[in-house]
Amino acid sequence: MKQKNDQIHTRKLLTYLLIGLIGVLGLACLYYGSSFAPGSRRSDDTGFRSDGSDPVFGGFQKNHDLVDLLDEQVYYPEVPKSIPICDMKHSELIPCLDRNLIYQLKLKPNLSVMEHYERHCPPPERRYNCLIPPPKGYKVPIRWPASRDEVWKANIPHTHLAEEKSDQHWMVVDGEKIKFPGGGTHFHYGADKYITGLAQMLKFPGDKLHNGGRIRNVLDVGCGVASFGAYLLPLDIIAMSLAPNDVHENQIQFALERGIPSTLGVLGTKRLPYPSRSFELAHCSRCRIDWLQRDGLLLLELDRLLRPGGYFAYSSPEAYEQDPENRKIWNAMHNLLKRMCWKVVVKRGQTVIWAKPLSNSCYMKRDPGTQPPLCSSSDDPDASWNVSMKACITPYSAKMHKERWSGLLPWPQRLTAAPPRLEEIGVGPEEFQEDTRIWHFRVIEYWKQMKSVMQKNSIRNVMDMNSNLGGFAAALKDKDVWVMNVAPVKTSARLKIIYDRGLIGTVHDWCEAFSTYPRTYDLLHAWAVFSEIEERGCSSEDLLIEMDRILRPDGFVIIRDKHSVINHIQKFIPALRWDGWLSEVEPRTDALSSGEERVLIARKKLWTEELATIEGGHQHIHQKSIFLRFAQNKVNMSGVAGGTASGKTTVCNMIISQLHDQRVVLVNQDSFYRSFKEEQLKNVHEYNFDHPDAFNTELLLSCLEKLRHGEAVYIPSYDFKSHKSIGPSTLVNPADVIILEGILVLHDLEVRNLMNMKIFVDTDSDVRLARRIQRDIVERGRDTKNVLDQYARFVKPSFEEFILPSKKFADVIIPRGGDNDVAIDLIVQHIRTKLRQHDLCKIYPNVFVIHSTFQIRGMHTLVRDKKTTKHDFVFYADRLIRLVVEHGLGHLPFTEKQITTPTGSVYPGVVFCRRLCGVSVIRSGESMENALRACCKGIKIGKILIHPDGKNGRQLIYEKLPADISSRHVLLLDPVLASGISAIKAISLLISKGVPETNIIFLNLIAAPEGIHAVCRKFPKLKIVTSEIDSSLDRVLGVIPGMGEFADRYFGTD
Repeated sequence: MKQKNDQIHTRKLLTYLLIGLIGVLGLACLYYGSSFAPGSRRSDDTGFRSDGSDPVFGGFQKNHDLVDLLDEQVYYPEVPKSIPICDMKHSELIPCLDRNLIYQLKLKPNLSVMEHYERHCPPPERRYNCLIPPPKGYKVPIRWPASRDEVWKANIPHTHLAEEKSDQHWMVVDGEKIKFPGGGTHFHYGADKYITGLAQMLKFPGDKLHNGGRIRNVLDVGCGVASFGAYLLPLDIIAMSLAPNDVHENQIQFALERGIPSTLGVLGTKRLPYPSRSFELAHCSRCRIDWLQRDGLLLLELDRLLRPGGYFAYSSPEAYEQDPENRKIWNAMHNLLKRMCWKVVVKRGQTVIWAKPLSNSCYMKRDPGTQPPLCSSSDDPDASWNVSMKACITPYSAKMHKERWSGLLPWPQRLTAAPPRLEEIGVGPEEFQEDTRIWHFRVIEYWKQMKSVMQKNSIRNVMDMNSNLGGFAAALKDKDVWVMNVAPVKTSARLKIIYDRGLIGTVHDWCEAFSTYPRTYDLLHAWAVFSEIEERGCSSEDLLIEMDRILRPDGFVIIRDKHSVINHIQKFIPALRWDGWLSEVEPRTDALSSGEERVLIARKKLWTEELATIEGGHQHIHQKSIFLRFAQNKVNMSGVAGGTASGKTTVCNMIISQLHDQRVVLVNQDSFYRSFKEEQLKNVHEYNFDHPDAFNTELLLSCLEKLRHGEAVYIPSYDFKSHKSIGPSTLVNPADVIILEGILVLHDLEVRNLMNMKIFVDTDSDVRLARRIQRDIVERGRDTKNVLDQYARFVKPSFEEFILPSKKFADVIIPRGGDNDVAIDLIVQHIRTKLRQHDLCKIYPNVFVIHSTFQIRGMHTLVRDKKTTKHDFVFYADRLIRLVVEHGLGHLPFTEKQITTPTGSVYPGVVFCRRLCGVSVIRSGESMENALRACCKGIKIGKILIHPDGKNGRQLIYEKLPADISSRHVLLLDPVLASGISAIKAISLLISKGVPETNIIFLNLIAAPEGIHAVCRKFPKLKIVTSEIDSSLDRVLGVIPGMGEFADRYFGTD
């Protein structure tokens, strides 16, 4: 199969062809244009197009040109017609702040330093690839500015804060609404009066905290429901209101619902995702932060973020209470800040305000060895993504030290003035001003496009997903909105410019979920975001689902990217329900364009639990749909056996923790112990619980069969103290993966036959005995003598007679049980591989994947490894090819035949079809010929050579086939099924030669889902046999993860 090089060649040929066609058409247009309309004026002379469309955006682009279509086919697989809806319990899911994930992954965060509130993102295989449903009764949010004071209770159905903080007037429940009177722990007379009080303490003109525009950016830590930030907005002060997803877990959700700039975050172990020198004021009002911990590390993080002369306003009992404990904290905090060169500006009532120094002079005057030290010159104070906090003081740059200020103009002049730190990122003032001008123009055109569907004040919370220099946000200065400017990690150095303009933002990696609640933003702007993540190998589909999570119903997305990206995203619009309103235009090229771009604007529909069906997909929100999916898919069942206390349960839990919790159920054989009758209880110590007869195997088989067929079952609850099944039974719902655990699950033949994988946990007998003694005494109420007596009389003999012999049936033997991480990882990887394959095998019953064992998995590991030598590659590839060929031969028709063996016995056998031939697709297919000849002596083998063609993708160059091929069964040989383009060409040739489709068996080592779809839809009656189905194709049709250019590696021509 020709892969990457062929595709590149194809695209080049197409490009040359298109250029030629365009030239011919251009000459034709010139000729006919001059003939029929010699005096016509060019439409672009006037600045308007002849069709009346916008001169900047042009008209709606309904026709895709050939290059776009080619790019789309090459780069992107088929998209789903629908996307599943998550369970309602996930309606407030924040994937990277999901503490359930911490437990499932068995992470061990340090709770004392708030690590459990920091980001812990799920690996790709554990992501919820489904749409987050809104809560029952969800309404379009109340619009700003009314939303500052009230929100719909149904949108955030959490009233515990209103009850807990009722005496502090944080919030009040009033019928269908939750209202915010502006109170706070230290806002006794309201946040507005508190803010005025701070300005009076600092003696700012007119008692205005903005100080003539010099105070613009504020960091409010431990912000509650962000009333402080809300009442700063009328003063033209924007606060980054920050709080963790802690016991007051919905405080930031309320703030965002109100339309107040805020975000989830914590002062834990990592730097906050903001550059140095970003804020003029930091504020903490009863924020419950231990500022003295870890040598003042958290205060040093504030020091990094504050600008020269920046203030820290602190309202907390330590500042005013006179009891010994609070005085001790105050003195220690005062001494620490004094060593950091901070000075108390004013202290009044419950509040103290410190100020940072204006220069490095104070640091230079400190005694040698004074703690905390100055940071090393090699430390980048602006690096903030996943960077640990540093217990040192960040000194000012030489320029800032010399000038003794940040060099920023007051607000609003600073929004459009070139910031001094531009030179640090290599951008000149002219480029900055050009960027501002372009974005002003672009935003005007965006709003023109949305004008017909946008209601007044319908947009409040805005996110720019690739903020660059902040031009998009600056262009919105006259709109009553706020913008979260997101700087991708690659360009995070530019975030300091955004803060210097008086805007706010954060650093983020769009290959991960954003740290915010679902339904947060009214508008998402994504300029070249998809191109950037795809270059890094991340999933555009994952990003679309994440955007849907954080986008409010009735909200807009503006996606500006290259043609092929927009073409691909458009296909997801119906599945995402972003087709409430849609516009696609081609904008005029400007200095920021990275080639030809398109702009896609879409609006998300409002949908609720009552709208149970996704258009076209008939997938329901209700839990029943999940059960139906399980019933339709093939189930993977694994058995885990081993001696008593060998670590079976630990192994099962480790497997489950690495698989998605909604896809796995654990069935314990112990639940199927037979219940004792009253007369049997008198002699319970004489009973052998490790004998096969102790279990109700008939009931176990019945339950497993039901689970395999998608039915829910009730599993008995066995009590080891009373030796009876006690009610109620446990309801177990069907799943993709069923794990059966027990000492004898490999002993019974019928139970074994249900399993896809059989595992035996092999642990030293002394270790098992020690564990059993501890378990039976603690959990089952027995004494040591009784446990040892039972072990000697029953447990050990039964292990040797029944359990140990079942070890020979295991596919995998795990030494050391739960301590063997490598074995667990291999098992999980194997299950995931099988799960990926099941859907395709179910969709296409003519697709067959050979049974995977760890022997096969090991061979795949070797042939896929780029470091494998040619000799080893050929050796293990030949072994895999032989297995595929043998499996393929098993699909040939046969006739029954009885023969007599040398012992005189009759054997009822079969005879396979003899009219057989092979056909290899040159040249990689030739690698499979030896295996076929070894299995079928004297078999005829034909050859086909297919080459890229500029017109239709593939061209038949050469064929040599048996003359009577139409009467034969054909094994088509090609080790890699990628896009299916060459395969379809080869199969079409065979059919044109009279070979019935049902007589073709297509043999591959690996296959991509895209190729399987293409071939099976075109030829549903042939059979495909492969050893593994890979994940996808890359942009040049290479299989991922794949094994590279097979022919080059096999024949040594790479």
